[in-house]
Amino acid sequence: MIAIVLEMSGIPSLAFAVGVYLPLSSSSPIFIGGMIRLLIDKYHKRKLAHKKLSEEQLQAEGDKSPGVLMASGYIAGGALAGIVVALMTGWSKIKPFSDRLTNWSEAHNPFFPLSDDSRSSTRVPIRTFMLICCR
Repeated sequence: MIAIVLEMSGIPSLAFAVGVYLPLSSSSPIFIGGMIRLLIDKYHKRKLAHKKLSEEQLQAEGDKSPGVLMASGYIAGGALAGIVVALMTGWSKIKPFSDRLTNWSEAHNPFFPLSDDSRSSTRVPIRTFMLICCR
């Protein structure tokens, strides 16, 4: 019933539902990604202004950008990693393997999120994403 009211009001029900059930820690990166996409779309609109494209053609040009493919890969990879982490956390038979993997990651991966500066683990992917989108 809520979805029908939302759709009739012009609000996408799927976006609303995702915002309702996801915690802030998960929905904040989605919001930031959407804002980055908005900025990049505005940049492409200015860049292609001399071609006098329609709104549909501008949207199609934006959807062809390499950033869209990369963002889709991040989403799919995050979903698969979430499943693997859930299995490793909840399945007691895998606990020794999970502990060894965590210890190895802390020792060998400078971007491992459990380090002192967990913000450094997001800096490299965000810069890479911005470089690909804005070229």
